[in-house]
Amino acid sequence: GEPFLEKWIREGNLCIVLPKRRHKFTHWKAVIWIYALVMFGLYFIRIFENSFWGDEGFTIKLAKMSVEEMMVTTANDVHPPLYYLIMQIFCRIFGFNSIVYHLVSIIPYGLMLILCMTVVWKCFGKETAAVMITCSSLLTSAIDNIMDVRMYSWAALFVLLSFLSLYKILYDNRIKDYAIFVIVSLAAAYVHYYCLISVTFFYIVLILVTIIKEHKRNFRVATTCIATIVGYLPWFFVLLKTFQRTSNNYWLAGIATVKESLYFLFCSRYQEILAIVFLIMVIVYLLRTSSIVKISCKSKMFSKITIDLSSPKINTEMIWVLAGCLSIFGTMGIGIGVSIIFRPMFQIKYLFPVATVAWVILGVCVSKLKLKNLISLCLIAIILLSGIPQYYLTYT
Repeated sequence: GEPFLEKWIREGNLCIVLPKRRHKFTHWKAVIWIYALVMFGLYFIRIFENSFWGDEGFTIKLAKMSVEEMMVTTANDVHPPLYYLIMQIFCRIFGFNSIVYHLVSIIPYGLMLILCMTVVWKCFGKETAAVMITCSSLLTSAIDNIMDVRMYSWAALFVLLSFLSLYKILYDNRIKDYAIFVIVSLAAAYVHYYCLISVTFFYIVLILVTIIKEHKRNFRVATTCIATIVGYLPWFFVLLKTFQRTSNNYWLAGIATVKESLYFLFCSRYQEILAIVFLIMVIVYLLRTSSIVKISCKSKMFSKITIDLSSPKINTEMIWVLAGCLSIFGTMGIGIGVSIIFRPMFQIKYLFPVATVAWVILGVCVSKLKLKNLISLCLIAIILLSGIPQYYLTYT
């Protein structure tokens, strides 16, 4: 019956006249700012919590030490010192109490929201900003880690800043963007060792782009790499000792799978759906952006899809998205690979910082679609349905 109905419609037997749209909603910025402030408020009221688990107690213990004693203690543990140093600075200024401990963790979350409403909005649009705000606020991994008196919210901020700085470098090639890239990448590496792995893949892509395509960047990229190496060299030998020690004896027992790691990027009640949507969106984005798949309007009712494998195109944004994907899956691969070869040294929560990269990429891929408003709203609705009950359980 469907072909006959279609033929009947095509012959003009059905005519629907829609009224012209007279008003276009122009207050999205204000609406999403309010949305971001509500999300921040939900976290801010949690700074008055006064219960801490084991690792948080370790953070508080290190915060009360001298700088020298803290450096030695964390060198003998499994984390770099920057987060503990930040905690010491705040506690010495505002005092040693539960509010200050949580305040240190909520600051990077607030900065991430501001980044979403400024840099992310300007570069990629409101859909990417809204998706990013929702993911960074109401996914289960965010609810569990942002307010922890641990380094994960700072690590997420620095990895996100590094990824966005790479975007600016690829597009603008300004000296200040290279400087920011070095600073935030070093900060990420000094907060968590797995962040060092994540940002290293950004450098690899930058070096490859320079060698293959942009020779005029040679000096700036070489200087950037040398500055980063020199900046991390003081702690590099501590890293080697930590790796040697943990490869012989470490408390972790199980090895995370690729599936578990992928699901953690969108940790929630609907993590399987969100992970599949993420992969599909990335594949569709890459196929369309590279012009391997072309969609052209053949008529008002039909579109023509053609596949051309002869000469794929690679633009700057596509390189940046590929760099993000390489960082995500590279961090997973190294964590799982090292755990298999030596001994378990990888928890899926170590992926929380690089998950911010996945959220931005998802938002960017959605923003390139014709139905971007509808799709982004559906994604946000799914995360809200999962995140609000989870947040309430955590709050209570």
